[in-house]
Amino acid sequence: MNNTLACTDREIIQMIARKHGSGHRPSYYIDKAMTDHRRKVSNSSVTKAIGTYANRLKGSEDALLSHAKSFLASCHFDTAYANHMITKAFMS
Repeated sequence: MNNTLACTDREIIQMIARKHGSGHRPSYYIDKAMTDHRRKVSNSSVTKAIGTYANRLKGSEDALLSHAKSFLASCHFDTAYANHMITKAFMS
């Protein structure tokens, strides 16, 4: 077990999704968070961290990754600026 005490529930869920994939039901991430990281997370935390189960199943990760790379390139690979623009788009 690595030092996940300083991590938020969202970060733990995202780490699990990167390692095991994002096509599992929320209960999978809840169980993994408890067994691997000794953290109790909720269904709502899973949905907020990696999206709804239905959207994760129908979303094409390859297509989204391609768009994300193009977007980062247009932001000159400045992740802070890219994050700012995503937040701005979300709020408008």
